[in-house]
Amino acid sequence: MITVGSLSSAKIALADAMPPHVISMMDFDRETILKIFAYADQLRLEQPALRQVHRGQTVATMFFQPSTRTRLNFEGAANALGCSVIGFSDPKTTRAGDFYQESLEDVVKFTGAIADLLVLRHFQTGVSKVAAACSPVPLLNAGDGYNEHPTQALGDLWTMHRLLNGVEGRRIGLIGNPEIRSLRSISLGLARLGAAEVVFLPAPDSCVPEATINELCQHGVGYDIVGNVQELLLRCDVVETIGVRHPDHSKHTDTPVAATTAPDFKLTADLIRRFGPHVWILHPGPRTDELEQDIDGMTNAQYFQQARNGLFVRMALMSALLAAQGK
Repeated sequence: MITVGSLSSAKIALADAMPPHVISMMDFDRETILKIFAYADQLRLEQPALRQVHRGQTVATMFFQPSTRTRLNFEGAANALGCSVIGFSDPKTTRAGDFYQESLEDVVKFTGAIADLLVLRHFQTGVSKVAAACSPVPLLNAGDGYNEHPTQALGDLWTMHRLLNGVEGRRIGLIGNPEIRSLRSISLGLARLGAAEVVFLPAPDSCVPEATINELCQHGVGYDIVGNVQELLLRCDVVETIGVRHPDHSKHTDTPVAATTAPDFKLTADLIRRFGPHVWILHPGPRTDELEQDIDGMTNAQYFQQARNGLFVRMALMSALLAAQGK
């Protein structure tokens, strides 16, 4: 049994290492990421009643862009910590989306006046940094345009860490546009955690950003590009796919696209059995046809546990930020 004292020690250790806001994976070093994992693991093992260490505090979720897993994960994590949750999931229900077109800065300042911690998802690339600069309380980036999605990355990285007993020296495969915010943040995290190699299967007409390559090289992490899922399965310990068909993340709403995933980018149960029987498969959601549902029953499929892991990582992040604020 994890004791309240050990939970407090882990929280304090992480709070001392945390940046004032969670905006980018660039804000974390390896040691801090491992402290996040350690506190998340202790929260996972604790009795639910003893996790509620932030009763009486309020988390506000401000979602200017659609979300299922990220919003529910944050709200579930806040509730599990004992926090009250306020906020909106559609800006059209706020003064930012009606006649007044209230500025983001004012939304952040006014909401920060009645909440202890803010969670922001927005379609504008890089806007989380702007919001954090005017926020009176800690702010977490829940995805901002084509910039980053650090909390998704940390949850996914913790999943890899748990499955592999650490990602150091491992080969991780990523399917999709490397410029999408989740893959960008995952790549930055893998650089800091010392993966042996990140192997990309980029979506058609996409490429690995130069900034991502520079980060991998700076941390001594190799990278490569392959042309199909078979090559990826043969080379990697974990494969995470986000698919290759995406909406424009710089828009407020998504536009449905009727198309199918080409075979080179599609994971099937048969391909996994033939080319990667020991490869763990991850997907942050939402999925379309790039990940067949008959994979769900295979031991390789870890994407539902991945979503569960994201809950505890967000609990750890919010708890540490709230603790640091209270010093």
